[in-house]
Amino acid sequence: MLIRHCDIARYLTSLDIFSALIAALAHDADHPGLSNAYLIAVKNPLAITHNDDAVLERHHASTTTKILGETENNVFSVMNSDDTKHSRKVILAAILGTDMSRHMEHVTALHERAERKSVTPFERASSSDRISLVTHIVHCADLSAQTLPSNVSEEFEGRLMEEVRLDEERSDEMIALSISAKVTHASTSVQDAPHPLPNHRKNSLSTFQPLLRFASLIVVLATVCERDC
Repeated sequence: MLIRHCDIARYLTSLDIFSALIAALAHDADHPGLSNAYLIAVKNPLAITHNDDAVLERHHASTTTKILGETENNVFSVMNSDDTKHSRKVILAAILGTDMSRHMEHVTALHERAERKSVTPFERASSSDRISLVTHIVHCADLSAQTLPSNVSEEFEGRLMEEVRLDEERSDEMIALSISAKVTHASTSVQDAPHPLPNHRKNSLSTFQPLLRFASLIVVLATVCERDC
């Protein structure tokens, strides 16, 4: 929708758009249905691997790289080395940009671009500008579940609520075990607390608050990109 109806395509190359679509498809690859905060708190192996920094997003990016590295999935096989390097850079930046802890960075960056008076908000000749724009687009799309038909958005919301419920239950269990360990001086540590993964995989962020975040982003993004029309 953003690329088709907000005149954003004029700031991007066909390779940027292709890479944005790959990033959108893969941005939650192998999501365990648990939050970054929980994975860090229980010292999950993923958190250790990624140094407690954007744990899930880095895992999604790494998983995507591995999948695309398989012969049957190698979308880069027909590209030259420069295009391959740029496409990979766009894909990884866009996936890492879906980290919700960076949401206000997106909003602030877009507001700053919207306030530019004498220059275009994004320079098509600048690869960094194009990469930045793709990260905004994919992040915005990640928050757009409630704009889908009701039967689809309700499914997204139901799955998210189940994920949140399970996350809270495990967090409560973790706290209880931690208190018990301190009282009894037992050797059981918090990271040994069981935390089985739910069967479903995360599909999207929905609910009212993300919808407001989506709305704030899309209004600014559309304003920025249509101002030069």
